[in-house]
Amino acid sequence: MYKVKITTGKISDGLLAQTPGSKGISKCGKYQFFIDEEVEDPDFWIVRNKYIKSKTSSFVAPQNVILMISEPVSIVSFPKAYLKQFGLICSCQEEIRDIENVVYTPATLP
Repeated sequence: MYKVKITTGKISDGLLAQTPGSKGISKCGKYQFFIDEEVEDPDFWIVRNKYIKSKTSSFVAPQNVILMISEPVSIVSFPKAYLKQFGLICSCQEEIRDIENVVYTPATLP
């Protein structure tokens, strides 16, 4: 089973409720989600918006570190150096340019 660390930086009520029985395991049984908690050697690390305020690290393959941006650029903007540390960026901000690993999506909501 893949371990997925999700960092929200704020109260994450309801995220685990999107899994069967609110147990944090995907319906297919391939993924276990850990919301705002330390996980030893996660397979994926998803960061929502810009909520990591202090230096933190996990042993994750660089291509498996994902940033999900759900706020418009008028609310939050991201320095290029911050964006470059992610293997994939899912963003509703079309203003993000010159970063090749960006996928433009509608805003992601919990």
